[in-house]
Amino acid sequence: MSALSVVIPVYNAGPYLKKAVDSLLAERLPGLEIVVVDDGSTDDAIAAVERLPVVVVRQGNKGEAAARNAGVRRASSPFVTFLDADDILVPGALASRLRHLEAHPGESAVGGLPSRLIDESGRTAAEVFTRMAAKLTFPFRLSSAFYRAGGFFPVSCSLYLYRREVFDLHGLYDEALPVAPDCDFHFRLLKSVEIPVLRVPVFDRRLHANNLSLTGAGAGAPSFRPEILDAVRAINRRHGFDPKEIVPWENDYL
Repeated sequence: MSALSVVIPVYNAGPYLKKAVDSLLAERLPGLEIVVVDDGSTDDAIAAVERLPVVVVRQGNKGEAAARNAGVRRASSPFVTFLDADDILVPGALASRLRHLEAHPGESAVGGLPSRLIDESGRTAAEVFTRMAAKLTFPFRLSSAFYRAGGFFPVSCSLYLYRREVFDLHGLYDEALPVAPDCDFHFRLLKSVEIPVLRVPVFDRRLHANNLSLTGAGAGAPSFRPEILDAVRAINRRHGFDPKEIVPWENDYL
């Protein structure tokens, strides 16, 4: 099996980062490289993983896009994926997507589905995988036409595993975007390729009071922070999409 790099951007990840790293190490995947990018954190989360087999990249606080880009530049493997510092990888999620790309050399990327919504302590807040899968017909492929026709599927880069060359061919994350750079990258990539989505669970999405993109996540149904909503609307317009409403996908399952 080919080597794979997982990039974890970190800004004040508190008690969650080590759990994210542990979920990756539990895979015991040969050739796994974990790149933790500390984006100017002021807490001690990084100290909890420094003695683990991870690569730590440090930089001043430059934002999400810059942290993801720093991780991609440091990644040494032919395949790259991401995991947010407060989320948890589902067992087998790396291997299943990696095997797909190895078996389909013409594919640039492959996706999967969210597994669960969990709370701050890791308890299940909602099951997602089975319910989301039931809304789709497999084999399922994402394209610009799918979104332009009003279809919806999460754009979170943690769902997708990419060939390293994708970033050379299509560019890195737009560091001029203070929020939602994964949304922009996703739509930009789909202008040139389609992305197959496998019926496999990938990660548990943690909802807590300090989620960067959501407000109210620790107390019930979340909503986008106003600056996130404005950014996502602008990104949709940039790529020629005009969705009737923009709400967090998590709301469908809580």
